[in-house]
Amino acid sequence: MITFTEFLDKWNGKPCEMGGSSNAKNQCVDLANAWIAEYGEPIVLWTNAQDFPKKISPNFKWIANTPTGAPQQGDIIVWKSPDGFGHIGICSSATSSKFVSFDQNWPVGSVCKLVNHTYTGTYTVIGWLRGKVKSTENIYKGLDLTNKDSMKVAVDAWSDLTSGKLKTISEYESLQTQMRDKDKQIQTLQEKVLSLDKFVKDLQDRVMALESEIKANLDLVSNQQLEVKTANKLIQKKQEELDAITSEKNKYKNYYETKCDELKKLDKMTAWQHIKYGIKLLSVKK
Repeated sequence: MITFTEFLDKWNGKPCEMGGSSNAKNQCVDLANAWIAEYGEPIVLWTNAQDFPKKISPNFKWIANTPTGAPQQGDIIVWKSPDGFGHIGICSSATSSKFVSFDQNWPVGSVCKLVNHTYTGTYTVIGWLRGKVKSTENIYKGLDLTNKDSMKVAVDAWSDLTSGKLKTISEYESLQTQMRDKDKQIQTLQEKVLSLDKFVKDLQDRVMALESEIKANLDLVSNQQLEVKTANKLIQKKQEELDAITSEKNKYKNYYETKCDELKKLDKMTAWQHIKYGIKLLSVKK
């Protein structure tokens, strides 16, 4: 059986459902039944809170409320109400004038929580149920030898252990060690993944920078190719002009050289030959 503090930690701030009517979920009686189950006693279903004392296991002692009485931690406190349903909760601390209990559905719809109470009002505390302390005569290593259900659990566990379904303590400890080693390996791999993610991101950033630089260089090359094409056209045009000038120069050069040859011949002619040459020129048809 767990302690009240452990029970409080288990259910505080949560809804508790232990069975009964499908139209009445998470009632005050569900939390009381959860506490009763921790005693290993049968729970009380299909019963209003104020009728619990009539149906609960005889292993719970009924203590009627008195002006000087006070419940103890773990006692199941029972209220009666005009509508006949009542309320039920588990004592956390108490004096004869007020108490704190662990309740569900107080107010209606609330999850399990600690609530401050007094003994009187529309809902009146009629008493509390206290679990009887069982004799330790038939208790062996925490098991009640007179409890058939408890013994069945022990026999089933022993059967599973001997058949190999359950691990021994040493095997369990070995598995725990292996799990811790696996956890370390997983942590190491996760760190490597983070490192690789950073490496990949850095590479992606570098690739983007290189792509941007390549695009800029391609634009520069394209502009330079356009300039080269324009320059080639200009060179071709100038070459054509130069070829025309050279042709014209050669034409005049040939003419000049021809005239020079003629002058050289004239220098070597006699006076009579000059006269004959002049007559020849005059007779050439133009």
